[in-house]
Amino acid sequence: MISGSIGDVSMTRNRKSDGGERRKYEMDQGWSYAVALASFVTHALMATLYFGYSVLTPAWKAEFQTTSGMTSLVGSAASGFSSGLAPVASYLSNRFDHRTTHMIGGVIASLGIFLCSFATNLEQIFVFYGFFGGLGIGICYLPAVMIVRDYFRRRYAIVIGLASSGIGVGSCVFPLIIEHLERSYGWRGTMLVLSAVMANMCVSAAALFPNPVIVTSSAAAEVNGNFLSSEQFQAKKSTEDEVDLNEGGECVKVKKTFKELSMKTFRNPYFQLGIMSNFTNFFCMMLVIGLTPMRSQFEFGMSPEQGALLAAAIGFSNMIARFLWGAVCTANKNIDPLKLYLLLRVLTSFVTFGSIFGESFNIQLVCCVLLGAGFGSWSLYPIYIPNMFDPEIVDVVFGYLEIPNGVGCLIGPFVGGFIYDITGSFAWSLVLAGSVLLLGTVFLYIGSNCLDRRVKKRVVTIASI
Repeated sequence: MISGSIGDVSMTRNRKSDGGERRKYEMDQGWSYAVALASFVTHALMATLYFGYSVLTPAWKAEFQTTSGMTSLVGSAASGFSSGLAPVASYLSNRFDHRTTHMIGGVIASLGIFLCSFATNLEQIFVFYGFFGGLGIGICYLPAVMIVRDYFRRRYAIVIGLASSGIGVGSCVFPLIIEHLERSYGWRGTMLVLSAVMANMCVSAAALFPNPVIVTSSAAAEVNGNFLSSEQFQAKKSTEDEVDLNEGGECVKVKKTFKELSMKTFRNPYFQLGIMSNFTNFFCMMLVIGLTPMRSQFEFGMSPEQGALLAAAIGFSNMIARFLWGAVCTANKNIDPLKLYLLLRVLTSFVTFGSIFGESFNIQLVCCVLLGAGFGSWSLYPIYIPNMFDPEIVDVVFGYLEIPNGVGCLIGPFVGGFIYDITGSFAWSLVLAGSVLLLGTVFLYIGSNCLDRRVKKRVVTIASI
């Protein structure tokens, strides 16, 4: 049960958490659920920027007399900047803490949307909405994900799945709200209201109290709600942070500089796998999601409403699946989240190929539901990534791996549309999307297995000395 006031949270300090760690606040209970709710709200508010621009595009195009391509670039820029500038969030989190970093991002995002209401040309919309808005939510995203690791152990998988489903809720709700606001107050008035809504990022940030480790024990064998093998655990301990003693004689971690953590990240071979995996995932996902409404109208002659329903089906099933896959990992600790993620990527690839042959609305609707569920496997990403890296660099890894996400978001829809312009068919675009996703999956599977075998050999060698 959550305490009645913020001050009451301190009553749980210095108690011992599961796995031999002693943290400032109790894990898996009490204020932990306020943090989970704050993370959910952050994900939902992110959808305001990601999906709200499509409702405002016609108004911007009419007022500034520009092309559809240039107007749509505003939304792509917001997605690209939010991911591409994620290392800024890593630096701020390392320099300050997750709470302060999230607060800074909320202020930037809210201010950027507020300034949009005074824009006199599309270039200013691009700067205020695309750059500042994207930068702001990008800075908020990393702390909202990483802070959950500090408050949950046993229930981490299901909680992170529930929190990330917030973006699915936002994608369903906010476009409808924005459309109503635009009809009532115009797009400039809508921007003023949305800036106030986005300011709730700061409210979410206020709940994200740091929950540092006081004492680290070698007894823990469970990480992020999933049990590690003895080889994985020993490999982690062989690269454990340097420790020192504080004034009370307790072991505390020696904090390294952001540059040192960055260099350690770049030298990690798992990081190279992450780059390929993340790029191929977002390349396929954004290509499919971006072209589905267009394909339904241009290739199958469906109505705009049917195209919108197909896109909504992807978003809705994605929302459900993000929670579902986390719940599966929580219910069965024997399930390897990485292997489940790889399996779902393979199935998503084949569904992408299969969607080429479905011409009726009902078949396309089924394909979109399956695709949304497959892309929902992204909720497993914050679960398996910490198992690959030393705890001290996980935050930095997440920040840098957002860059290929942003690149995939920008390139995927553009390449898919370019192929359609040349061939006059969306089929080849979908073949490319499925092939890229499948290739990235195979690369991740082979690479991770080879690296795991190398780690096991190193552990055996160390043990024999």
